[in-house]
Amino acid sequence: MSNNILISVTAQDQVGIIANVTKTIEQLGGDLTDLSQTVLDGYFTMILAAVFPENICPVKLNKVLKENFLNLDSEKNFEILTWKIDKTNSTVKSTNKNNIYILTVKAKNRKGLVAEISSFCSDNNLNIINLCSEAKNNNYTMIFFIELEDSIIIKDIRNKLDKLAENLNLKIMLQHQDIFRSTNEIYT
Repeated sequence: MSNNILISVTAQDQVGIIANVTKTIEQLGGDLTDLSQTVLDGYFTMILAAVFPENICPVKLNKVLKENFLNLDSEKNFEILTWKIDKTNSTVKSTNKNNIYILTVKAKNRKGLVAEISSFCSDNNLNIINLCSEAKNNNYTMIFFIELEDSIIIKDIRNKLDKLAENLNLKIMLQHQDIFRSTNEIYT
């Protein structure tokens, strides 16, 4: 029996955080299964999942991670959270990779943009599986990776998005992930 543990790390950005955390996971016999990381306003954020032997619990893992993290730079602020993932009673379904769409939104920067688009997604049963956004030069850009259930009719969603774009003065584009990749990747 293994322990599936979720780990969240937030800290002032510095070189070596990912190496430190992943090396600690390896030393404790853990196997990394998923990871997402970014730096926001000078702060490193990462959430990852790993499988550990039975003798490693979230409390022990947290203690070792914090001890090893202090070796990086004890002057930096950081927070590490760990908790067990209960996969036996999980109601989370796996992502249907064939129904992933990329929703890009551009607008003049103003309060409430992310709330408006995420509410649209929620109201239309579109699961946001990844989101990144950036405010720059009074413009705001968002890229949502969304999962559509098989029962959702894409044409209806596109029509609703067109109305939303018109009402809120937004530029919106919805593309299947395969089309998005083929038009946005650089090939060498």
